[in-house]
Amino acid sequence: MHHRPQTRYRSTLLALMLLPGAAFGQSPEDIARITELAGQFATVTENSDMAGSLEMLPPTLIDSISAQMNVTRDEYIGHMIQAASQNASLVSVRSVTLDTDAMTWHEVPDGSSYALIPTQSVVEISDTPGGPRSTVVQEVSQTLALKDRGEWHLVRLGSDQQQENIRMAFPALYDQDFPLPQIEEVTQ
Repeated sequence: MHHRPQTRYRSTLLALMLLPGAAFGQSPEDIARITELAGQFATVTENSDMAGSLEMLPPTLIDSISAQMNVTRDEYIGHMIQAASQNASLVSVRSVTLDTDAMTWHEVPDGSSYALIPTQSVVEISDTPGGPRSTVVQEVSQTLALKDRGEWHLVRLGSDQQQENIRMAFPALYDQDFPLPQIEEVTQ
């Protein structure tokens, strides 16, 4: 009797895999690529590698933000790398975990799909560079995986402004309800 719920779960899972919904981006190749990207995303974030992080963003998003700021793509990337290096003395990423096993898939009206990956980050924020006082916060958020120009890309769903930038770059996502990050201080 102990095996019955597991068998039912497997049957349900198999049935879900066979539904037409599998056509909206849930191929084993897509899942494998997103899982690979999630590992890279965690690594570049933990290493405060802004250039690496920017390479993971959808190019359409970078182009859209650059246009809003009235700068070239290269100027925008340079600005972001400079800002990150200035913050590096105050902000240290302790860990980033993207739970691709809990990834959920969503389809938008134009027939395209995206995935949301539960993400947990632990960050230490210092009052002054190298100063003795710091605060450790845990952020629970979602990372958006979407196809742009034929390739999968990841972008963390952060503040209202970040989410608005994503919606402006990808109008098909305009009506999607993305959760905002939940941030709480943790004891060190």
